[in-house]
Amino acid sequence: MFRWNRVIIKLNKIQPFGEQQVKYTELETQSSTVKVPFRDPSCPNIAVSTRFSKPVGQTDFGQAHYFFDMKESKRIRISFDLPNDITRQNSIMDTAAENLPFHFKEELWHSFCIGPHTITPIMKNRFLVGQMAFNRFIKLDIEKKTAFIVDPELEDGFLSSTNCVHPVTGDVWFASWDIKDTICRISNPEEPVRAKIWRFSPSEGRTEKMWQGQAGDFLHQLNISSDGRYLVLCEMGLRPVYTMPHGLEKKEEELKIFTDKGIIPSKILVLDLEHLKDEEGWRLTPPVPTQAHVEFDIANPHRFYASCHNMVFDGGPIVLFGPGSIYCYDINPDDGPIERCRYTDDHLFRVTTHYVFKHQDKILLGVSNFPNSIYLFDTDTTEIYRRLSMFEGEAIDSLPYSCKKETKFPYSLCASDDGKTLYVIGSGQLSRFDVQTGLPTEEPFTFYKEAEVMMGHLTAY
Repeated sequence: MFRWNRVIIKLNKIQPFGEQQVKYTELETQSSTVKVPFRDPSCPNIAVSTRFSKPVGQTDFGQAHYFFDMKESKRIRISFDLPNDITRQNSIMDTAAENLPFHFKEELWHSFCIGPHTITPIMKNRFLVGQMAFNRFIKLDIEKKTAFIVDPELEDGFLSSTNCVHPVTGDVWFASWDIKDTICRISNPEEPVRAKIWRFSPSEGRTEKMWQGQAGDFLHQLNISSDGRYLVLCEMGLRPVYTMPHGLEKKEEELKIFTDKGIIPSKILVLDLEHLKDEEGWRLTPPVPTQAHVEFDIANPHRFYASCHNMVFDGGPIVLFGPGSIYCYDINPDDGPIERCRYTDDHLFRVTTHYVFKHQDKILLGVSNFPNSIYLFDTDTTEIYRRLSMFEGEAIDSLPYSCKKETKFPYSLCASDDGKTLYVIGSGQLSRFDVQTGLPTEEPFTFYKEAEVMMGHLTAY
């Protein structure tokens, strides 16, 4: 969880490679404030985003961003349309269906790219929104109810989806990669991709390049340890080795090839920010594929948990190949990350979010699970502390399994400051659970409109 009480220290050892100004374009916003049906003095503030389509003849898409203040029992909503001339600037890629990543059709690719994924608090009442795969951020001010498109002017660079405020300097750190490399990966999925890591000063409106080297595309999350020493960056590889041209309704022999060949491995990059040099860094490839998110331990700043989703895109729907896992690593300054343990279960699928929090005398790892539950793991023993069932979910009868597009499931979660209550967001609802009993504390609160689609995670701040 982001906290404002940080100590500002000058990091003399980190030297940028050059800097440039960013450009801002203001958007016309609509806003509203409503009461929510419960109050919780120990609940952090929560932010989450959605995307919605517009009627034919208007702009293609819009976004809505929700900010919950449980201490005051209120919810702020800020929404806006996205201008087509901005959102179509990822269209330098060939729009023929067979030449788009993941074999997406053009409209699906377009809506995927500009889906808001994570809201990062950057200053008091100000936030930066990362998209799924785009070359712009959105900057929000919930006090002034304003929104701006932020263009770092990185030429053909796509930006990482989930980013991080440096706990010492207060700058926003993010990653980028050249979409020309992604185009190359359409024909050769294992083509090397060069990435860059940047820091952005919101107060000065400029970016500085901090590192460059081989990493990957579809860089999903960048996170920094609480002492500012280590940076971890996850590539979310979603490509199968063998592509099924029309999904899973195939001949048995084709399905067997699809299953047996599996998923192209993606990598996790770990950097020591005290000794930052181009090209250098530790790279991990966990046994379970499709890495995406990384969270640091709340007690040990040099320990992190990386999620492995074990899934791919196949022309549209998400296809599950098997159970997901969370791998735990301890970082040694000489030898790099060393695997400590793994958290998993035969029925743990998709793993959209994991969250580390303290409950009584335990440090728990909360993991959202497809189709209908939350796992709570004891981080010391790796045992399941509790499993919370939310509703009757669709049955996963065989693998690989193609998720239904209309499926509802728990997508994201966080815990109250005292560790007693779990907050879960998914399918347009905010739910609360008692961690000790595993039971809901009241009926879920429906907070966003039916036409909206959530493509990202909640942020607790």
